[in-house]
Amino acid sequence: MALVERPAQYPAGTPGEPVVTTRQGDLPVFPRFPREVLPALGIWWTVTLGLFFALEDYYLVVALIGTPTIAMLWPAGRTLGHSYLSYRTVPWVTAILTMWIILVTGLAVTETGWSFNVKSGFFFALPAVIAFGGILVALPWAQARTPIRMFFRPDLLFGDGRTLVGGTLMLVLGLRYLFAGHPPDVDWALPAWNWNSLAFGVAVGIIPIVLMRGMLKLVQRLVRLRDGLFSGYPSIAFRELLLLLLALNFGFAFHHLFIGRTVFSTIGEPGAFPITTQFWTGVALMIAVVPWMIFVKGRIKKRIGEPFFFETFSQTLLKQVVFTAAWVVFFYGFMSVLNGEAFGTLQDWDAQSSVGLGFFVTGVLVLTIGRAIAQHYQRKGMMTHFLAVILPTQPDRARERMMARIVQGLARLSPERQRKAWADMFRAWDAADPADRSLMTWTAVVAVAEMPANQRNDLTTSRSEALALLDDRTSEQAMAGIRGAEAHLDAEKNKATEG
Repeated sequence: MALVERPAQYPAGTPGEPVVTTRQGDLPVFPRFPREVLPALGIWWTVTLGLFFALEDYYLVVALIGTPTIAMLWPAGRTLGHSYLSYRTVPWVTAILTMWIILVTGLAVTETGWSFNVKSGFFFALPAVIAFGGILVALPWAQARTPIRMFFRPDLLFGDGRTLVGGTLMLVLGLRYLFAGHPPDVDWALPAWNWNSLAFGVAVGIIPIVLMRGMLKLVQRLVRLRDGLFSGYPSIAFRELLLLLLALNFGFAFHHLFIGRTVFSTIGEPGAFPITTQFWTGVALMIAVVPWMIFVKGRIKKRIGEPFFFETFSQTLLKQVVFTAAWVVFFYGFMSVLNGEAFGTLQDWDAQSSVGLGFFVTGVLVLTIGRAIAQHYQRKGMMTHFLAVILPTQPDRARERMMARIVQGLARLSPERQRKAWADMFRAWDAADPADRSLMTWTAVVAVAEMPANQRNDLTTSRSEALALLDDRTSEQAMAGIRGAEAHLDAEKNKATEG
């Protein structure tokens, strides 16, 4: 509960600049989606499914990849008055279009007239393009140049999920080449390919990991910050088990893609899943990963605490190291279950082994350092999105609770991190429109005033010192807003005392 009610308007440093009630509840999830995007997707699926049944199996993959392409590139910001390239940057558009390398690779590998080396080049490029494209699209240059008044921001979610998929594909391919053999007439194995297995992997593996899981995390972050929910081990268990399930889908599809069979078609065949010592070793390893993900990785997340955007790069890197260790064990176990004694023994060193080692090492680096970079910069963009767009549209009491949790999180930081965090918050508010900026300044000033005296003094000191980290215009604007809010807060306290 705030010390005083937020006023309808008051001078906020700049004479005559009011603080007005923001447009609460008018934040669309995805503008134009029901009226424009869904009909477009209906037409897309009607055409591509017709081609799938009439012509080639790969049109189902075309339908699936085209679905997020249409949705992510749709001019959703047109009704909000934004030019297309201000919220769909050239790097972002390029990143979306390069996901079609999944289809291109399949066409290349199944092309009978192309050489083994050309097919290998396309196949080896697939995980690299997905992984490194994910890192690059998470950087600030690919994010929207201005805050967008919509809840779902794919430019702040896509990079991390894509990096996870690309790094996982590298890791799995590395394990496959290191611990399984290859035909004697070639230097390394290439997938026999199956379009239906690829469609399965895209539908219940890649798309959920890249987009749907990101949307779930966005909603949970909002609810954690606003209501204090989704922060315990049951919620962590749900997220981690969901990720492991999606990984099983992804790995199962990749296995059948490699052997050229449709998913589930091998179930019941003699020797399809040989029950051997290696099988049970794989089962044990997969089971062991579950508590590791929930209680070890989950414990690290809980210790980092809220709000999520104060997490440091080193903390993110630690999470990814712990995650990648589990990921290696999980997929080694899963591939042992699928292949039995045909997998698990390090092969005699040859060209395939060298390629496998390269993929494995690169995959580990992508899943640790690469994902840490992607998450770090996406988190910075998400911080601006929360502070400049989401919080201003919340009801007063909800916004006050959220800001109180943010300020409490600030109080737990070291003085240096407090200064940097305040500076980042001021930059986020600088991107908001004047009414929302003044509203958020007022809410932050009230939240600091409610803190215990010793913490309040530390927070006001670090807040003042943070102004030196800003450019002159942003610093002056922030200082004017703070002074105006503090002056009005003091006046309201005096009135309450006199009354």
